[in-house]
Amino acid sequence: MTNKFTTNVVEGSTTSAVTHVSGYQLHHIPRSTRQWGGGVGLLSRSTVKAVMLHALDVQSFESLQMRLTHHEWTMTLIVLYRPPPSSVNCLKTSMFFDDFYSLLESHITTPGDVIIIGDFNIYYEATNDSLTIRFNQILSAYNMIQHVKDPMHVHGHMLDLCVTRSDSHLIDTNVGDLVSDHHVIECKVDIARLHCPR
Repeated sequence: MTNKFTTNVVEGSTTSAVTHVSGYQLHHIPRSTRQWGGGVGLLSRSTVKAVMLHALDVQSFESLQMRLTHHEWTMTLIVLYRPPPSSVNCLKTSMFFDDFYSLLESHITTPGDVIIIGDFNIYYEATNDSLTIRFNQILSAYNMIQHVKDPMHVHGHMLDLCVTRSDSHLIDTNVGDLVSDHHVIECKVDIARLHCPR
């Protein structure tokens, strides 16, 4: 979950209908500014051991990094939200690329699958756009691939992406139901082939 899913953030505690789903637990990092709502979160089954990893100190995106373990499988899941650069937030695209390099570099030796999913706010469908080209160059340098193939935004853009290593156990992605101005991205992982690192 990225951006606008909480209904109220009060002194660091989250109050939302999504926090009360039976059999699930919400992991959430609220937006660092005092504005209402926002941040990034992960809703995981209560039977899955979920450990929050140390977050990078970056300015251009919000992220939640989790290590998920259940019986014999483990993976690292990173939920990312990149606000569009503007004169208000003073963010620049070059900052995002530097920060994204740092994120990938920090997981270069992470064992098991690493899945990065979220709203990158890049028009990924614009294959000749300089931002898309640069983003793909970074992915290629780290042997990573982007899996989402269809637009998921109401205006026909591919903003929400799913990035993994090229040898990932991710077997399918699908654009699901419309839940806001974005459709849900469904990712299927071959859990039978995931194993805990020794």
